[in-house]
Amino acid sequence: RLLCGLRVLLAQRQNHSLFAALDGGGTSSSGIVRLSGCLVTRILLADIKLAVCVGFGVSPDSMTSATRRAIFARPRQVAMYLARKHTRLSFPQIGEKFGGRDHTTVIHACRRIEALRASDPGFEAAIRACEAELAG
Repeated sequence: RLLCGLRVLLAQRQNHSLFAALDGGGTSSSGIVRLSGCLVTRILLADIKLAVCVGFGVSPDSMTSATRRAIFARPRQVAMYLARKHTRLSFPQIGEKFGGRDHTTVIHACRRIEALRASDPGFEAAIRACEAELAG
């Protein structure tokens, strides 16, 4: 048990250091730590952005850009939705990490993605693929 606990602490520290650097520092992007035996999974905002960029074929810069074109806005909304679902970040914190957007933009994104998931099976599959990528 002690060895397992030490592995968990080491993994948490390594993940924090790595993803704090990817996300520009700070701890506000820390996600939920899930423990399964000695396996530690931490979903961070940097992970979410990367999975969505890969899944939807957009550049990481589009996550924070000001453009409202649907080909960039929809993946950004998906990333906001997944950030809300898989991290402990608040709506204002998520908005800040996506180019300084208002918290109401994040609320709208979450509601929009939930509606699209319910009405479009293909879109639902794309979201599940991103979540599968996050689960690793």
